[in-house]
Amino acid sequence: MASIAQVKTAALAGIDSVLAHWCPGGKQQGREYLPLNPRRADSKPGSFSINLDTGAWADFADDAKGGDLVSLVAYIEGIGQGEAAKLLAQFLGMDSGKSDSQKRATSPQHKAGNTQISLTSKKPEWEAVLPVSSDVPKPPARHYRYGVPSMQWAYRDTTGGLLCLVYRFEPGQSSDRKQFVPLTWCRNAQGKHEWRWQGLDSPRPLYNLPGLESKPDALVIVCEGEKAADAAAVLFPAAVTTTMLNGAQAPGKTDWSPLTGRKVWLWRDNDEAGLKCMQAVDELLRKAGATTVQHINLAMIEGLQDKDDAADLVARGWTAGRMDGLAGGDGFLVDRLAPASSPSASTSAAAPMQDDALDTPSSRFHVNDQGVWYYGKSDTGNDAPPLWICSRLDITAVTRDAKSESWGRLLEFDDPDGQHHAWALPMEMLAGDGTEYRRELSRMGLLIEQGTKSRNLLSRYIQTANVTARARCVERTGWHDQVFVMPDRTIGQTDDERILYQSLNATPSTFKTRGKLVDWQVLAGLCAGNSRLVFAISAAFAGPLLHVTGMESGGFHYRGDSSTGKTTALRVASSVWGGADFLQRWRATDNGLEALASQHSDCLLVLDEISQVDPRAAGEVAYMLANGSGKVRSGRTGAMRDTATWRLLFISSGEAGLAEHMAEAGKKPKAGQEIRLLDIPADAGKGLGLFEQIHGHAGGAAFSKVMNELAVKHYGSPALAFISKLVGQYTEVQRAIKEEQELFNQDHLPDDAGGQAYRAALRFGLVSAAGELATQWGITGWQPGEASQAAAMCFKAWLAQRGGAGNQEQAAMLAQVRQFFELHGEARFTDWDRPASDTSQHAPKTVNRAGYRRHYDAKDENGQPIYSGSTYPEGDERKARDTEYYVFPVTFEQEICKGFDKRIISRLLVDKGILIPDGKGYTRKERLPGEGNTRCYRITSKIFDSDDEA
Repeated sequence: MASIAQVKTAALAGIDSVLAHWCPGGKQQGREYLPLNPRRADSKPGSFSINLDTGAWADFADDAKGGDLVSLVAYIEGIGQGEAAKLLAQFLGMDSGKSDSQKRATSPQHKAGNTQISLTSKKPEWEAVLPVSSDVPKPPARHYRYGVPSMQWAYRDTTGGLLCLVYRFEPGQSSDRKQFVPLTWCRNAQGKHEWRWQGLDSPRPLYNLPGLESKPDALVIVCEGEKAADAAAVLFPAAVTTTMLNGAQAPGKTDWSPLTGRKVWLWRDNDEAGLKCMQAVDELLRKAGATTVQHINLAMIEGLQDKDDAADLVARGWTAGRMDGLAGGDGFLVDRLAPASSPSASTSAAAPMQDDALDTPSSRFHVNDQGVWYYGKSDTGNDAPPLWICSRLDITAVTRDAKSESWGRLLEFDDPDGQHHAWALPMEMLAGDGTEYRRELSRMGLLIEQGTKSRNLLSRYIQTANVTARARCVERTGWHDQVFVMPDRTIGQTDDERILYQSLNATPSTFKTRGKLVDWQVLAGLCAGNSRLVFAISAAFAGPLLHVTGMESGGFHYRGDSSTGKTTALRVASSVWGGADFLQRWRATDNGLEALASQHSDCLLVLDEISQVDPRAAGEVAYMLANGSGKVRSGRTGAMRDTATWRLLFISSGEAGLAEHMAEAGKKPKAGQEIRLLDIPADAGKGLGLFEQIHGHAGGAAFSKVMNELAVKHYGSPALAFISKLVGQYTEVQRAIKEEQELFNQDHLPDDAGGQAYRAALRFGLVSAAGELATQWGITGWQPGEASQAAAMCFKAWLAQRGGAGNQEQAAMLAQVRQFFELHGEARFTDWDRPASDTSQHAPKTVNRAGYRRHYDAKDENGQPIYSGSTYPEGDERKARDTEYYVFPVTFEQEICKGFDKRIISRLLVDKGILIPDGKGYTRKERLPGEGNTRCYRITSKIFDSDDEA
């Protein structure tokens, strides 16, 4: 029998499974798990908290607390510590005497959001075998804790193959509320098969997939739970009814793609939880491409009680005929539900934005599927005929930023193709004649009546709309709290209000999707075996990981001759996020690039052809993009405007690198600028330009043509899939990436590498980790290791063209100092042994003197003379001579150190034995010929011996 201490340790290792069993349905906030307390009537999470690292817990409502999971189970079950330890041991499989298929779980169940991620594709101990074969043993007839189920439902694939079972257990001795537990046929790493009390991994299948497959044109009704879905089928026999596995807890973990192109009604439970659930389903279905999404207006159903669903109506005797009569009436369906914060949200749906009982500005406008109408008055005071303003435009929220400024309105509408648009309009765009905002709405597909009166009424409609819902707006894309904001959508959920993108300076969004992920994977498959292409795609996935890992911004630059395939690589990378217009150009003003950077924060910015940017500004532009902030500017009132900020990974291309391009204007980059934009030779060295494997095509040009065509045919879905997986998994992903970066550095970075090479290796390692993570999540379709191998090859190519892993900035300093003495060692340094009083007309004159040079016999490390190998006429062997330079401070600091910090150069020279100070700084006091005691810099001949590696 295991000791209590052993049970505590095992329970903590399997904390996900323990909490899913005893405290299901909670939410994670940092490293705290917040479920409802099963011991009491808990309505909101927050007072009951469990630490995911230690198992310590506390309930602040009744002052109960404990330090481990054993005490937690004892508290929930109302039993002693010893009995709780036995119960936990049985649950964790620590009782080795039980090994049959109904044995309690032996390992933590893997729940989305709490899984520890491994880039080596580590699998969970038990995996579902899908579909279930017909020859497997019968499933268990009872649950080890909840007993015999009262109901059972089967989830099947489109062909009828069994995927999993869901059991319902009524409240009883083991639980004071009903329980729903999935049962799955599983296999472990040792090949053992058994029925397991665990669910399916995301994305989870919809209920009744065979029905959806067999009736492709039928109306689909989505309910909250299998029992309700079965009841809805009784009331709507012509429709196909479905629900999601795990009900209200699982909208975001469900595969909604079977409802693409379908007409869908949503039937929620009559409570706040049902409202929130179907609001989430509504959003997911619109993203999945459902043709129409409408909600059944529960206010139209007479006698509906709190928490009622379709099953309750059937139990009360409702029939299909009675429901058919109700469904044919006006108001039975609504397009949107009222926000959960609305006082009437639990009993009614949101009506169009109007109030005919009150003669207010907003009450004059009416919205229906035909558009926005204005009901005005004639000159005589009578009602005028309605005036059409625009196609349907719903104003769904009031927006503002975190400082309660930049107020706006969230506008939502469908374009003529049925594509849904949501735009956060800054209210300041209503100032003036409103041309700019109408141009943007027209660009997105809203139909607007032409005419001064209609245009003015559109502005009035937006400005006077009575909207209570609130949303917070941000001016850059990327991570904000726990959600990822894109120009056209927000991925992830917040506990309170929506977070949306809103910017006055943004260019039209190029974040677009076309086709499905499986279509894009054809392109990704052709990239395999091509290090530059695989690296480009992996880099496209790395942008969202900058925030997760806390890394600095930076970029990669494909450098090489024309027609090598550089632009093809950029288009392939762009396809992860958007179509042809996602590829941008270097040619832009500072303001334009700042707006682009903000609009691509935490994403990917692709810039083609660096030659288009002024070489005088190229270094500053690259530094600005990698530095993460724009210039400080003043507004129209003279007050400082908020500086644009971003986190950015960008890819560039050009025939020249940054240093070569800057050299055209007589400038040279600092190593800090070059390290922010890492040059990768585009030519892969296989005689095919950028390519290494062309997969049977006639040549590099033919292969490039195919890749370019595919890149603009299917795009955008990979990034959405990646971010959807990433949301909520910061800690696990961060740990996995750090491990991958450490392994990358160990494998590919020399032990004596400089700090700049180390920073570069971290960025290459991040790209490696991003590609492997996307592969592990089934996005790229590559074999494990493909992305890491490509990153390693590109890193080695970068190191080779750079000239090694030393500190490039220090190398540049040494080269500059050495060059000065190579150029001016004779002309600008007076020979120490020539008397200063020598005024001979034939003596050489030192023009623009920089100091003195002094010759002395060279000696080796042991102090012994070094001989030159030649002899004097007398036959004696000549001794080798070395030269020291005594440099005036002004010359050293203003000329030799030009462009660098003199203190950094001095310290470097001292460290290498090139500069000999006297201990009172970096200079020394010397009695120079004809000068007296003078402070100067004493440079030894080692300046010519030292290599450029720091």
